[in-house]
Amino acid sequence: VKGGISFISLNHYIDFLSYHPCFFMGKIEIRSRKLKFPFGDAQHLYLIYPYEDEISAEIQWRIVRAGPENQNVLLGDIRVVDTKYNDRSIDFDFLGDHVSRELFSGSKNETIQKVLLMREEMMRINEERFDYNIPFLEGIIGG
Repeated sequence: VKGGISFISLNHYIDFLSYHPCFFMGKIEIRSRKLKFPFGDAQHLYLIYPYEDEISAEIQWRIVRAGPENQNVLLGDIRVVDTKYNDRSIDFDFLGDHVSRELFSGSKNETIQKVLLMREEMMRINEERFDYNIPFLEGIIGG
């Protein structure tokens, strides 16, 4: 995934975190972005968490999101990625109107543990190769 880390091994990710113990800060948020379709509106949910860049020491954001593989809602599988959250992200909140709630708040170490659990589940979902299904399309194509 371009700009993401969705295909590295969990052990490699744990090693990475152990060398960068102050990399993550202490909260995880869930956000909602409104999607407009001809057949009705929907909400796209995603998670974000801050981390401290080891080189610049700037606080930046990462996003855990799911969507259709290769942006193909008809034929693609669902893919979950963990990547940078910035103005090049498909879900970036340019207008500041995405609904946001704090999902978790704790120490850096507690947050690291939560992020590791999210990564583990993300990898399991990606390995299962679930079909990306939109209920409206399922009714039309009989999915």
